[in-house]
Amino acid sequence: MLLDLVGRDRRPYRLLIDRLRYRTRREPRGAELHLQLLAELLRSDRAPEPPPWPDLFLGWETVFSHPPTELWNPLVRSWLNAASGDSAREMALGVMVGATHGRAAALHRLYAIACDWAGPRHHPSRAAVAALFWQHIDNAQYVRTESTKRAGAGPRTTEEAR
Repeated sequence: MLLDLVGRDRRPYRLLIDRLRYRTRREPRGAELHLQLLAELLRSDRAPEPPPWPDLFLGWETVFSHPPTELWNPLVRSWLNAASGDSAREMALGVMVGATHGRAAALHRLYAIACDWAGPRHHPSRAAVAALFWQHIDNAQYVRTESTKRAGAGPRTTEEAR
């Protein structure tokens, strides 16, 4: 499968991310299919070692700025799982939050995904990762609130307006 092949080598992985991002922007009718492929490509088990954080950021930025948000669940959960199993993967938490550019609706969605992932029993490793993720989300919300106060209310995304 193509996704397995590109995940072994950073260069094709980066090129495929770029191509899918480009196609998502340029072909609105086929955007959902490109977003599905991009979300699948960006899962933790598909990323090469070490993860190409700038490329992941750009890919997550594209996914997090388009509906459907259902695509986010397996993507975010894969990185939460990776971070709970390997502290070197915790960088993904901050990078994912940064890729939302502080959009309130996107941050709320990430928070809800992490709550569901942590579960009611809060396994210690999951609880620690979820708490760290929530801290990143809180920080992004604080920065957004402060910058909005200084600059006045800015434009809202379609999802925020609902």
